[in-house]
Parts: sequence; structure tokens; C-alpha cells
Amino acid sequence: MNKRAFLLFFLILTFCFSNNVNFANCFTTYKSALGFQAQLPQWDKAEMMRDSYYEFICAYSKTIYIKIYTLKNTNEDILHTLTWKIWDTDPNAHFIINKKSDIGGIIITTYRSTGVALHRLKIIQNENNIFIIECSAPEQIFYKYEIYFNKVFQSFSVI
Repeated sequence: MNKRAFLLFFLILTFCFSNNVNFANCFTTYKSALGFQAQLPQWDKAEMMRDSYYEFICAYSKTIYIKIYTLKNTNEDILHTLTWKIWDTDPNAHFIINKKSDIGGIIITTYRSTGVALHRLKIIQNENNIFIIECSAPEQIFYKYEIYFNKVFQSFSVI
């Protein structure tokens, strides 16, 4: 019986340690030519140029992703504009947080048209560019990926 208990304890300890090690090693620093860097999970990555902005996508799946948009700085209230674009996308969107600060803002909303999903956005403005970081996941598993999203928000910097 003692051998079984020891083996079980050893397996549990190994499993817990391997999860912590995997989490610590699953981030890489991404430096963009457009002037930002962030630590991102080792998910699929893609970059593309849209009409008036640059889009970087780091996706785990179709519904779990991190997007970073870069656009030229204008004098318009980008948080207000994004709020209206969200309502254009889904008139039933429910805003949990819609807060503006001197350095940008944050929006957390749920969309009902694509299933209930949480979208967390952070806006960072500097002299030349506006950076929008969007993290999204289905509501029931959003907090499972929140540790990845928080790491991106904390490590993002303009270079």
C-alpha cells in the first residue's frame, strides 16, 4: 500500500510540476516592425494589411484568439468609435466595462450573435499610432485563457 501511495504522490507531483513548466515556456517575445512588442502564447500566428490598418492574429482556435491592430493616430475618440462598431456587428451586444483613460481604454463585452463570447480590448495611443489589443474566448472558458490574455496586456510595449 505504501508503494502505491508513493507512486500516486509522485505522479501527482510530476503532473503539477509539468503544468507549471509548460505554462512558463509557452510564451515567446514577438517584435513587430510596426513598433510594438509583446509576449505571446505559442499559438498559430498571422499578419495582414487591411485597408487602413495592420492586423496581427495569434489564434488558438476560431473562437479563442488575440489580435493586435495598428492604425495611424487620428484625433477621433477611438473608444467611442469602437463602441458603435461593436453595436453594428451585434445590436444585442452587452457592455460589461466601457472605460476610457488618458492612455487609452478598455472594453469588455459579450456578443450574442456568435454565441456568448467575451471580448476584452485595450487601446494604447502614442504620437503616431493607435494599438488595439483584443482578446476573445467563449464566455464559459474565457477565464481558463485569461492568464494568457493578462500576460499579453502586461508585456505589451511600444518600441
